[in-house]
Amino acid sequence: MTSLIQESEDRYSDEATSVFFLNNHDTNRIATEVAADPERLSLVPKLLAAFPGPVVIYYGEEIGMPGQKGGPPYW
Repeated sequence: MTSLIQESEDRYSDEATSVFFLNNHDTNRIATEVAADPERLSLVPKLLAAFPGPVVIYYGEEIGMPGQKGGPPYW
């Protein structure tokens, strides 16, 4: 994981800021991907906190909202 993050950082100049995220409108939500394993889901906030720099928490991620890429909004 460390080498992947470093590779990403090395691609850009010092003026660029990497922003890390696990979910967005083009991906399945992490809660859907690891739904069968609540222990893995509990590790998600720790994973985000381990990234250097800012992170993006996509709406609903903070409550473990499920959803699939291209699916209807969950409200």
